[in-house]
Amino acid sequence: MSTINKVICFFLLSTMSLIAQQSPLQVAFDISDIDENNEVDVTMRVKGFTELYGVQTFIHWDSTVLQVIGTHSFATDLAPFSEANIALPSQDMTTPRDGKLRLSWSDLITHSLADDSPMFSIRFKVIGGECAESEIFVANIGTSQSQISEILNVNFDNIGISQPDDHTFMVPGAGCISSLESIAEHIEVSLQPNPATDYIQINVENLPSGAYMNIVDNAGRTVSTQALSSNNTKVDVSQYVSGTYFYELLLNQKTLKSGQFIKE
Repeated sequence: MSTINKVICFFLLSTMSLIAQQSPLQVAFDISDIDENNEVDVTMRVKGFTELYGVQTFIHWDSTVLQVIGTHSFATDLAPFSEANIALPSQDMTTPRDGKLRLSWSDLITHSLADDSPMFSIRFKVIGGECAESEIFVANIGTSQSQISEILNVNFDNIGISQPDDHTFMVPGAGCISSLESIAEHIEVSLQPNPATDYIQINVENLPSGAYMNIVDNAGRTVSTQALSSNNTKVDVSQYVSGTYFYELLLNQKTLKSGQFIKE
C-alpha cells in the first residue's frame, strides 16, 4: 500500500471513530426524605457524561405537590456551573413555566463526569396533601431549538437524553398506595418486530383508558404520539431514520412503562 493510501485509510478510520454514535446522556433523580422544615432535596445524577460541550434540558414536576425553593450542590468539575445556569419558574416571567426548570450549561472545552455523579440538586417545599404524588422527569417543552434537550458531544452532535427509570415523590400519609405503581404493575407491553423495518405492533395487556404512547428518537425528540384505544396498535415506522428509539406508555402525563426498539 502506498504512503498516500495509508494516509487516506488512517484519515477515514479516524473520522469514523469520531462520528461513531454516542449513547444518550442518562439521568436519574435521588429524592431525599422530608426534613423538619417540610422540605426535600432532589439530586440529578448522570451517566455517560463524556467529553461534552453543553447540556440543555428541562426538569418537570407537579407544582401542586412540590414548590421549588432553589438549587445547590453544583458539580465542581463543570465549573463554571452555578445557579446562573438554572432558570427557575419565578425567574422566567416571559414564559411562565410552573413545575418546569431549565438547565443550560456549556463551556469552550469539553468536560466529563464519572457515571452516577451528582450534577446538582433542587430544593423543594412540600405543599401537597397526604399521599399526593409528583413524578420528576426530563422532557422537551416544545419543538424549537430553545425548547428541546440538547446534549452536545465532542463533535457538536446532539446525543440526546434519556431517563431509564421513573422517579415519583409521594407525600407521606397513612395507608398511601402509589396509584401509578398500582396501575403499572398490572400492565405488560411488547413491541413486535424488534428490530423493525416498516411497522411495529404495540401490544398492551390491561391497557388503562386514556393511555397513550410517545416514541422518542435518539436525540430526545418526540417523533410520534399514539393514542391507544385498543390492546393492539400498529404504527408505521417506514419513514423513521435507522437507529434506536425509545417509547413511553403514559397516563395523565405520568410514565407507566418504557422501553426501546431498533429501526433498521
